Amino acid sequence: MRKLLSGDQNQYQFENPLSFIGKYQFGKILLIRLAYYKANIYYGHGADKNYWRDRWTQKKGIDSKLKFLNSPNV
Repeated sequence: MRKLLSGDQNQYQFENPLSFIGKYQFGKILLIRLAYYKANIYYGHGADKNYWRDRWTQKKGIDSKLKFLNSPNV
């Protein structure tokens, strides 16, 4: 696994083996609580990783995992 250094812009596009995403390694449950994502099954609650197959809510224009990963301001 590649180590990312502080200040590296690729931190925002990083996805770990369990599919936690972004610089701060967000999972579905956090993005659900922040109203960016809708799902009933997520890591730790019926899934063995974050599969990102459910629905993005369009909050702040975020409608996909790719858009989230390319929106460091979000």
